[in-house]
Amino acid sequence: MSSSDSQGSARSGAADTVETLRGVVAQQQARLALLDEENASLAAQLRTMGVDVRRASHQAGELPAVAKERLPGTREALSLMTEPEKKLLATACGLDEVIMAVHTGSRVDAGGWFRKARVWAVATATDLVLIAAGRRPLVQKVAYEHIRASLYNHVTGELVLAPNRKFRVSHVKVHPTEGFQFLAQICDSSVIVEAG
Repeated sequence: MSSSDSQGSARSGAADTVETLRGVVAQQQARLALLDEENASLAAQLRTMGVDVRRASHQAGELPAVAKERLPGTREALSLMTEPEKKLLATACGLDEVIMAVHTGSRVDAGGWFRKARVWAVATATDLVLIAAGRRPLVQKVAYEHIRASLYNHVTGELVLAPNRKFRVSHVKVHPTEGFQFLAQICDSSVIVEAG
């Protein structure tokens, strides 16, 4: 087989792959269009029943007020932290800056032998901080401006950080009221961090 024959077969194989991918994309777009139609139909049916249907779960009308100072119960939550967890939090953001702290239902491998460490979710005025103590501790601090597309998944009971920037932890299991308070903090448009 000559090199021109092998190049021709490679081009033909690449062309077949491109055509296959175009077919898959067209099929997925058709499915999305069908789902959009079904969602619109369902929304119309719900509206006729008097249900207030909204596009996203973080619309201002659905979220609690943005907390500017420490929420009730936060001091008690912080007192439940172990000393290693308090040290991690202090290095990440300082204990005085905490507006809200929640011991989530999520666990992460933090280097323990027998089980994963429970993740704490902490809100400050400008950042969401996730920590878990262990030999390989988790300290993930993300500015709200980088996760404005976050949402609360009612099915899984998780706050989902979006867009995902290859986070070690991209979702945490929290109670709906806690999840919506985190969303209120994240989606607050008045929080603008100046560069420099």
